[in-house]
This record gives sequence, C-alpha cells and structure tokens, in this order.
Amino acid sequence: PASSLESVGDGIESGRETETATVEQVLERCGGFGRLQWQLLWVNGLLFLALGVNMLFPTILKAHVMEVFEVSQIKADLTVSVFFFGYTIAMPVWGALNDSRGRRPICIVGCAIMAVSSSAMFLCRQYELFLLFRAIAGVG
Repeated sequence: PASSLESVGDGIESGRETETATVEQVLERCGGFGRLQWQLLWVNGLLFLALGVNMLFPTILKAHVMEVFEVSQIKADLTVSVFFFGYTIAMPVWGALNDSRGRRPICIVGCAIMAVSSSAMFLCRQYELFLLFRAIAGVG
C-alpha cells in the first residue's frame, strides 16, 4: 500500500523501508490539534504545576512548619519524604485503575483526594496528623 509519508532509510531491522514523519504530519493523520487538545494541554499543565507546588511548598515553608508544630529541622524535612512515599506507593495502583476504569473518573478521584487532604493539612494542629494528610496528598 502506498503511504502519504515519504519512505526513507534502509530498514535494517525489519528488512523493509521505514517511514518517518514530522509532528505536523502525524497530527494531521490523527485529525489535527483542535480546541479539545488545547484544553487537555492546559488542564494537564495545571495538574503538573499543582503537583510541583505540592512537592516543593513544604521545603519553602520549612521554617514555618518548624515554628507552628515546634519540631526539629529533620522532622520538618520529613513532610517532603512522606509526600513522596505516598506518591511512590500510589502510582502503580493509579496506573492499574486508569487501565481498568478509565482516566477521567480516576483523575477526578485523585483530584478530590488531593483537595480534601490538602484542606485537612491546612486545618490540622497536630504534627502527626499533618504527616498523615501529607502522605494522603501524595496518594492523590
């Protein structure tokens, strides 16, 4: 079958010619890059921004955490580690759920977990509960 893409290369591995395409050609084959794709790009960008802020924010506010909860610097640093622990444990679970249930409902659940746990952290007055909600935020 004839291809609309230019065939180049010698196809050493497959024994046939390989096709190369530009990004524009691939997007055109997939139906283009329209309004929905731009919206998804913005939403994903904001989610990654929120994740980055949630990871780095305790590092920036370490002195405040030490003052409010009256803990040492090591215990204040633990807030970042606990977040990454929850994040690391949850990622394989979220991946499997995404495959079995679909991305949209799982994304909504993850955002809800993050929002509730972050709100609980804000209202929390005990350091141990703060760490627990930090770990749950990592899960979300």
